[in-house]
Amino acid sequence: LMSDPDNTKCAKMIKKVRKLSRFRQEGNDAFKARQYQQAVDAYTNGLEVDQSNKSLCSKLYCNRGTALTKLNKNEEALKDFDKAVDLNPDYGKAYL
Repeated sequence: LMSDPDNTKCAKMIKKVRKLSRFRQEGNDAFKARQYQQAVDAYTNGLEVDQSNKSLCSKLYCNRGTALTKLNKNEEALKDFDKAVDLNPDYGKAYL
């Protein structure tokens, strides 16, 4: 990538994917530590990075929905699960 300046789009996409993955991991770590609001915040930050990555965003919505249920915010959680399914109908975890 560095030797080909025409791949700047690809490099930007890789940065976005890494950033999305980092926020997802931060959220997962907070969730495991039972810090559910911090998990929600991390997943929300990830969702603000790039809505075009449907696969990762589907996982972020599902994970945020799970954290929201732990905070008894069930209506918000249901919206996130619906959004996860809309983005990726094959993501079975969002149906649970």
